[in-house]
Amino acid sequence: MIKLDTKPPAPDVLSRRKIDNALAHLESQLEKNGGLSSEDFNGKNYWGEVKKDLSEFQHGKCCFCEIGRNANRESDVDHFRPKLAHNNEPAPGHDGYWWLAYTWDNLFFVCSECNSAYKKNFFPLIDEEDRAFNRGDDLLQERPYLLDPVKDDPEQCIIYDYTNHKVPVPVSSANDNEGRGRKTIEVLGLHKRTELITGRSEKLKNMQICAKAINHMEQSDKDFGDQLEQNIESLKSHTNSKSQFAGFARFYYNQVGLANHI
Repeated sequence: MIKLDTKPPAPDVLSRRKIDNALAHLESQLEKNGGLSSEDFNGKNYWGEVKKDLSEFQHGKCCFCEIGRNANRESDVDHFRPKLAHNNEPAPGHDGYWWLAYTWDNLFFVCSECNSAYKKNFFPLIDEEDRAFNRGDDLLQERPYLLDPVKDDPEQCIIYDYTNHKVPVPVSSANDNEGRGRKTIEVLGLHKRTELITGRSEKLKNMQICAKAINHMEQSDKDFGDQLEQNIESLKSHTNSKSQFAGFARFYYNQVGLANHI
């Protein structure tokens, strides 16, 4: 995970009159049936209309695992605070954060695996007594375990052991007194998914070659000129926000003393 920039203004589709009507419908269904289901959103999944906007904002990458995904397939729009409750998630007696179903700040571009196989409706809090149950409750009182890639800086509490040769580039947490990094890793399966482990391992090979070359050239009395610049550009391409596993790349280059080039 990497920290994302502040989101641009919400697309017009999320501020139209039909959004107000959709929320009024949900509130009515909740009062009528004592709960909500996915059927209550039929024909009203307007968040799908902003998937392309979210993808562009996130450089076409899942905000959680940093895998690149096409905006038309193998990708979803995730509700950070889930719009529906399922199997006592996010909490027993909770109807989901239905009132945030169309809120721009609550939406992210994600891969289908992060969304459907792992995160689902999980939204654990550090203190369950702070949970917002109703529209109008103060969300600022909540302290989510899951890291929000816009509001939080995941790079401060997610680290990688690139020296472990038994398990290629495992991920773990640090500077994490409240356990947010650890819980985020567990909920999203960032430590065990084959595609992520393999992807980080393949990227590590290229980064090690690049780092070795830069260190050699910078420590030499010889002027390598363009050759050094080319390797520095490779380093920057690895750590660029558009690159897959940029968070891991930034961690690695920091660890090997090349942070000044990022």
